[in-house]
Amino acid sequence: MGRPLGLYLHVPFCRKACHYCNFHFSTSLKHVDVLIDALIAEIHHRASQLEDATITSIYWGGGTPSLLSRDQLGRVYTALREHIYIDPQIEQTIELNPEDISEKYLMELWTVGLNRLSVGIQSFDQRDLEAMNRAHNVDQSHRAIEMIGESSFDEFTIDLMFGLVDSSLADWEANLDAVRRYKPPHLSCYNLTIEEQTAYHKWATSGRIRTPDEDTQYEQFMLAHRTLGDIGYSHYEVSNYAQEGHEARHNTSYWRRQDYLGFGPSAHSLQGNLRSWNVSDNMKYIRAIEADHVYQTTEILTSAEEYNEWVMLGLRTADGVSEELIRSLSVDIYDHFQTCIQAPIRDALLIRDEGYYRIPTEHWYLSDHVASQLFLTTDN
Repeated sequence: MGRPLGLYLHVPFCRKACHYCNFHFSTSLKHVDVLIDALIAEIHHRASQLEDATITSIYWGGGTPSLLSRDQLGRVYTALREHIYIDPQIEQTIELNPEDISEKYLMELWTVGLNRLSVGIQSFDQRDLEAMNRAHNVDQSHRAIEMIGESSFDEFTIDLMFGLVDSSLADWEANLDAVRRYKPPHLSCYNLTIEEQTAYHKWATSGRIRTPDEDTQYEQFMLAHRTLGDIGYSHYEVSNYAQEGHEARHNTSYWRRQDYLGFGPSAHSLQGNLRSWNVSDNMKYIRAIEADHVYQTTEILTSAEEYNEWVMLGLRTADGVSEELIRSLSVDIYDHFQTCIQAPIRDALLIRDEGYYRIPTEHWYLSDHVASQLFLTTDN
């Protein structure tokens, strides 16, 4: 068996620009075919990075990958299979928006080889969808989940957001009621973050919109934890819940810092201590590929940066951070870790449990804050 490797394929197109999103995408669809050609060329250019690898998962993200046709998806798979074996049993996920889902399209995705769906519901409240500038409506959300239930797909996840503009605890509870109704195998609940260079950031800065205060957002987080736990979901990462055996393999590989390769504009890759990312501009990416020019930036992570990533990612999971792993990095890093954990342990923000340090659920909402207390700012 070769080295485990996940694959990420970025599709940088959307029908509309959601007011909260700062991911790389374009609402102009006229260059979709040209970009698919460039994506395939990138796969061929980087074929040597696929050698001696065992592909553990494939994830189509975006943007909106469900804008692609069966033929466009199939062309990319054909290019991948020229260089690697894709076990049909591995997790192969595609992100979809509800408005793109039909019985015909679901069958086409299945015949391509995809076996898991990630559906961007975001909210079952029409007011929220309109405020976020989503392209779908609530009826399309319900129908999409019903069609998936009647399809060949046993594995799917839905995305929901809390902390939305003007949302209350009761509003969030209504969304969780829909989860009780459908019981998807997996669920992601993200707290709205006001990101720079978004419409929401501009409006929040000017006072045009207001999100719930921190106490309300915390109450919404804990309501999801309790409600979903009561109906059989494991809260295995800060934003992710799964029924037994349905944890997301691809995302879990990120949290465990396993190697992955990203293809497409703005896509990131990680191989050991080597991180790289593609240019976040569709036309620059296409032209660089066509001219065989550099389209990727690479950096070598220091041991301090690797340690910081282990801490940040580990503390987001139910497992926590392995003491043995930290010890294996270096004596100095382990000493730093042992010194820094004393304060959060004293404050009951961190506990040791069978060789792992993790954050108690009631404080999990503060994972980024706790992790920052343990960071190394210089390389030892």
